[in-house]
Amino acid sequence: RMKNEFISTAAHELRTPLTAVMGFTELLLNQERFGLDDPARQQELLSIVFEKAQRLEKIVSELLDLSRMRYGKLISLEKGCCDIAALLQRVVAEYRQATGLHRFELTLPEGPLEFLVDRNKLEQVLENLLSNAIKFSTEESSIQVQAQIQGDRLLIRVKDQGVGMNPDQVEKVFDKFYRADGSNAAVSGLGLGMSIVKNIIESHGGEIWVESEPGQGTQVSFALPMEQSGTEPG
Repeated sequence: RMKNEFISTAAHELRTPLTAVMGFTELLLNQERFGLDDPARQQELLSIVFEKAQRLEKIVSELLDLSRMRYGKLISLEKGCCDIAALLQRVVAEYRQATGLHRFELTLPEGPLEFLVDRNKLEQVLENLLSNAIKFSTEESSIQVQAQIQGDRLLIRVKDQGVGMNPDQVEKVFDKFYRADGSNAAVSGLGLGMSIVKNIIESHGGEIWVESEPGQGTQVSFALPMEQSGTEPG
């Protein structure tokens, strides 16, 4: 049943941005017929097309990651030197600018946090966690992002003041195809995000966990081993 629902959801998730891409592209290809001679309006439509194409790329990437996970494989990594503090600052700044509806609080230790990680995959993790925090939080609420060194590992937390989850939902949050609020049509997604996030963190040798209560918000924490940059881990 869950797989059948997933196929239906995936088709819908693909169709929505694809319809927008095709529709706005048709407008741009027939500017005279539709009276589209305003450069500002043209730029606006191109921005929408690009945004929807990015959404399609994300969905396809999730499906490719799922195909690996089906066979019990960890997602492959391309590790390199990454200043995680700088990455957190950039990602949080992008979400702060894009939404403008939530208060983001970022807490970092002093100095750079340079480690050997897959920068793109770690960015995917952060984007997923921040996106979820926004989806399930009310406007003007606070979203806290914190990084700290804890013993021999780096600990990162993302905490919101949203609707929260009950114990049953927390237990299932990393399951494939699971959506914490499947009845809410306004919350889009394939139900793969957290499953992929868990796989990425475990591919780095780390762990991830969720703490949540209904009406009290959710905190997602993950820890990465401190593989310092300079030499590849043995």
